[in-house]
This record gives sequence, structure tokens and C-alpha cells, in this order.
Amino acid sequence: MNWSLVLVARLVAVVLAGATLILGAFAFCNRPAPRPVPAPLATALEHHMIATAVDTAATHRLTVSAAVDAAAARRFAVERDSARRVAMVEHRRADSLAAIAAAATTAVDSAARFEAAYGARSAEVDSLQVALAASDSATNREKARGDSLARADSIDNARATRADSVLAQAVDVVQHSDPPCRLLHFFGCPSRTVVAIGAAAGAAVITAVVIKAVHDASHAGGAATDRRVGVRFAIPVP
Repeated sequence: MNWSLVLVARLVAVVLAGATLILGAFAFCNRPAPRPVPAPLATALEHHMIATAVDTAATHRLTVSAAVDAAAARRFAVERDSARRVAMVEHRRADSLAAIAAAATTAVDSAARFEAAYGARSAEVDSLQVALAASDSATNREKARGDSLARADSIDNARATRADSVLAQAVDVVQHSDPPCRLLHFFGCPSRTVVAIGAAAGAAVITAVVIKAVHDASHAGGAATDRRVGVRFAIPVP
């Protein structure tokens, strides 16, 4: 018997059996076709994308407005503090001139000092009015800044809520989608990577088995041939 032909036949049978098994596994795999995105979810996604673009622009505008209001508030605060310092100086000057006028020995000196004190007091009042106006402006700008940031936060919260709603719809669609691929309704379908690794490992094992079998068959065939040759040319011993 030709052992090489027998081994080749066995190898072909093993390969065909493995290929049949792999093809059968994929034939019994239930791989559903991809489902289109439901219309309500697609509409919600489109609305969310458009609204997000609008919200982003509005948030940017409000953030810039808040920054402008903050800078103006700081400028008015500096103006208020400067006017207050001027008013304080004029206040002390008016008090000093009034004291000097009260101690004057002549009516002319007293009248002149009181007139100067009145001018200093008027400057004090003017500075206080400037400080009050600057303070009101700073307060209004700070309020405007706070309102802008509050509206921006409100827009961000609405956007987050809308995103959560769209995500919840997507999760619901996934949970109610077709079941995953199953093999014979019991096992999950193998991935292409798993099949490739299994095929490579099987090929390696089959190759090793075939090599060992051929090696053993060669030794066995050689030994049998030697025995037949020895029997054919044996010299009888008298």
C-alpha cells in the first residue's frame, strides 16, 4: 500500500471537514441585516445638531458680552474710587478753609476764606456725584454680566437636557433592536478574527500531524522494504 497516497487522502478529508464545519457555522449564524435609524430618532438627532449650533453661537455671544460688561464694570469702579479720593481731598480742604475763615480777624479775610471753602465743598459734591454715577454704572454692568452668564448657563443646561433625551432614545432603540447573531441559537457567532485564529491554529496542528505521520510512514516503509530485501536475498545456511 502507498502510504503517501493514504496520508494525502486523509489530509484532504480533514481539510474538507474543517471547511465544511466553518461554512456550516456561518450558515447557521443568524446575522440580521442592519436596521435603519428610526425616523423619530433621526429627526431628534437632526434637531439636536441644529439647535446645538444655534446654542453654541448664542453662548459665545453671551460670553463675549459678559466679558465686555466685566471690563466696563472694572473701568467704572476705577473711576468711582478716583472720584471718591478727590471728594475726600476737597472735603478736608473745605474743612480747613472754613476753620481758617472762622479764625480770621477781619471780615475781608473771613469772607475770602469762606468763599474758598465753599468752592472746595462744591468740588467735593461734584466728585461725590461722579463717584455715585460711576458706582451705579459699575453695578449695572455687573448685573448685565451676571444676566449674560445666567442665560449662557441656561442654554447649556437646555442643551445637556436635550442631549440626554436624544441619548435615551438611542439607548431605547438599541435595547429593542434585533437580537445579536447566534450560532445554533445557543452560542454567539464567532468574529472574523476568531475564525482566522482558529483556522491558523488548525492548519498548524494539521501540518504538524501530517509531517509526523509522513515521517513515521517513511520509517515504517523503509523498514518493511529492508525486510523484504533481506528475505529475498537471504543466503540459506547449511
